[in-house]
Amino acid sequence: MLDAAFATLAESQGPVLVDYPVAIADDGDAPLACQLPPRSDDALPAEVDEARGLRSAYNRSVEQHGRTNLGRLVDADGIPSLLEAFIKIREGTPYKEAGIPTNNLLEASKDIMNYYEEAAVAIADHVPGARAAESWFFRETATGKLLIEVRDKLMSEGLKVAFYITPAGR
Repeated sequence: MLDAAFATLAESQGPVLVDYPVAIADDGDAPLACQLPPRSDDALPAEVDEARGLRSAYNRSVEQHGRTNLGRLVDADGIPSLLEAFIKIREGTPYKEAGIPTNNLLEASKDIMNYYEEAAVAIADHVPGARAAESWFFRETATGKLLIEVRDKLMSEGLKVAFYITPAGR
């Protein structure tokens, strides 16, 4: 590989772009293998029921690590109300009327993602790859899909800051 890179130095014209015949696989985005708890209350929105089902795993994570990244706007008890606010936005309520503390969509989404990722690590019981918990969250959970839907809805309405509700690669 290094010889191929040095061979480009002999070119008289530049810039030189050469395809190298070996592909380097990036499995850093492979989702974490993490089983979601089964639904327990069909009367609740799927996202709220899902988050409630993950509470014991979240608590185990906090106990094991002695800290949490949750708490920008709410604690773990406040996650269901944040989800209900995002559901309202998805259904057409203006985000400033949905019930998100200080109307801060970005901090609310970070609290939700932190809650889920910390619960996922407790369920998986190992340190995941670079973006594995994030990939699991956005690909496998109802709540991850909710955040994407809200981001897309608000962006289509011209709220450019909504782009940051999810990581840029989502």
